[in-house]
Amino acid sequence: MPEFHFTMIDGQDDVKDGLTFGHLEVRGSNGQASSRSRDEDGGLGIQVFVVLPDLLDGLGTLLRRGRGTFNFTDPVFSLKFKLDKHGKLTISHRRTVIDEAAPEVVTKAVWAAVQEFTDRYLDHITEATDFTELSDSGEIQNITIRPRVEAAMARFQNTLNDLKS
Repeated sequence: MPEFHFTMIDGQDDVKDGLTFGHLEVRGSNGQASSRSRDEDGGLGIQVFVVLPDLLDGLGTLLRRGRGTFNFTDPVFSLKFKLDKHGKLTISHRRTVIDEAAPEVVTKAVWAAVQEFTDRYLDHITEATDFTELSDSGEIQNITIRPRVEAAMARFQNTLNDLKS
């Protein structure tokens, strides 16, 4: 069974806007992968709250399609999820297969890791970032991370519920 684990890098003073760095560790029956570098401090890592919606939405789309590939990429880390016609979900990093399991097993592991991380840190995000984007109405607004994560979690939970029924 694959295991996913998100961690926050220690010593970050301000997590209020959600642009904090952490790591993703993935372990499986055939291998493991990590966003940590070989540096003593583990390197820069990933902006966990920024990439969580991409991971959840991409994996959710793959599950709804029932077949295909989703590449989760960040500048320092990538994972490939491949769902074949026989219902086997393969997780790989670069050219190394980490695990092969039923989609339910993989999604349960991803969801548990996301919930553990967000239960611990999501409430700390209380402000918008300094970065801006255009709203649907065409207005410039600051990017807010917390609602994006919460919305992605809700969409993923809906996908899981739909697949169960």
